Amino acid sequence: MMKKFNKYAFKKYDKKFIELYKQEKMRLLNILPKKISLEHIGSTAVSGLGGKGIIDIIIGVNKSQTKSIKNKLIKFKYRFYGDSPEGNERLFFEKDYKINRGIKRFHIQLTWRNSKIWKNALKFRDILRGNPEIVR
Repeated sequence: MMKKFNKYAFKKYDKKFIELYKQEKMRLLNILPKKISLEHIGSTAVSGLGGKGIIDIIIGVNKSQTKSIKNKLIKFKYRFYGDSPEGNERLFFEKDYKINRGIKRFHIQLTWRNSKIWKNALKFRDILRGNPEIVR
């Protein structure tokens, strides 16, 4: 049985976040169609930025692929939490893995490529990555 995950615990930035993202990206690429886009977003995607330590990944697909990708993620044990407050432009999933003596949580956001949500998530991440003063 897995230990309960405390999603509200603030953690310092850890360089391991990049490797954890890459590992999860490979798992996703092995189960999903080739013509998708995956990006690391959120606090773990920005060097030096602390946060909850949850690895956030946004998946961009053609709008017509949304339902089939949703079903594949559910089949591979990603918990589906529904549409975002903005509507069905973004679907939320999460998955936990037991790593060493703790739990690592991954949040997956599924949207279509070039949606407003896709563009804003990448723009915000890139602004933080390019501005260490803002990160501090």
